[in-house]
Amino acid sequence: MKTPEETYLGILSSRTIADEIIRRFNLQSLYRTKHMVDTRRALARHTRVEGTKGYLIRINVDDESATRAADIANAYVDVLYGVNQRLALTQASQRRIFLEQQVSNERDALSKAELEFKRVQEATGVIQMSAQAELTLRTIAQLRSELVSRQLQLQQLQSIATEHNEKVSELEAGIAALHEQLTKAEKGANGNETSDYFLAAGQVPAAGLEYVRKVRDLRYHEALFETLSKQYEMARIEESKAPPLLQVVDRAVPLDRKTWPPRTLLVLLAGLFSAVFFIGLALARDAWARVRLEPHNAEQLAILRSVLAQPSRLRQDREEMVHK
Repeated sequence: MKTPEETYLGILSSRTIADEIIRRFNLQSLYRTKHMVDTRRALARHTRVEGTKGYLIRINVDDESATRAADIANAYVDVLYGVNQRLALTQASQRRIFLEQQVSNERDALSKAELEFKRVQEATGVIQMSAQAELTLRTIAQLRSELVSRQLQLQQLQSIATEHNEKVSELEAGIAALHEQLTKAEKGANGNETSDYFLAAGQVPAAGLEYVRKVRDLRYHEALFETLSKQYEMARIEESKAPPLLQVVDRAVPLDRKTWPPRTLLVLLAGLFSAVFFIGLALARDAWARVRLEPHNAEQLAILRSVLAQPSRLRQDREEMVHK
């Protein structure tokens, strides 16, 4: 299993975070690059993300501006927070995101059911149902909503647990019991299952039957939406109680001294280069002096001077002839 430190190191090196940092600080213009791939490479050269002891992560950013370097380092953490929320690395976060999607879908379904119920009311008028039929309707709607809710829980749990998990077995047993209760509730007195269990089809007109069906759908979606909303709120509370995996120990601050170029190293290199240069110059002058002191070399130097002086003498003679 990967440790959280290794997971976050991988996320910090991802293209998603790099592109967001580039967009925030307009690094493509700052680094004078035409393509995003070149900008990402330049950002990687200016950034060092490394793990330390104690499951800590250090982010170092080099930049011409100390303030901008600190802002970029802090931006890495801010973007990581957003990615962490979206990826849902913890089990509580996964449950919360799963239920959030289900609540959103059921909200849309409830809105459609309300519109359909309103349309039928306007077309057929309000039909008064007996108290027994209303009670039966609500009971069946609650059973169906509870069944769907348990099935969603089982689907979410099966994505992170095996079929031999104790909670999976409990949910499967509960779903089987709800199926049995719902089957009994939807059977008529003669034991035959009917889709309109609470009213006899031959005792109501077609318009009333349509109205009853719409009421049944509306009650079902209301009960299911209420159940999922409660589970979603509980998941949010559970996620807030869970200890955060990501915490900031030290925010990045601008340095009060430059890290590059290293002045001490430059001074030492300049001193060393100067010493080598002057020592070489002294050795060259000493060698030249020794060469001049030798008679053979002195004669050759005299010949060389005379040869070098000939062009200047010829130029002077030519100028004198021109004047004459």
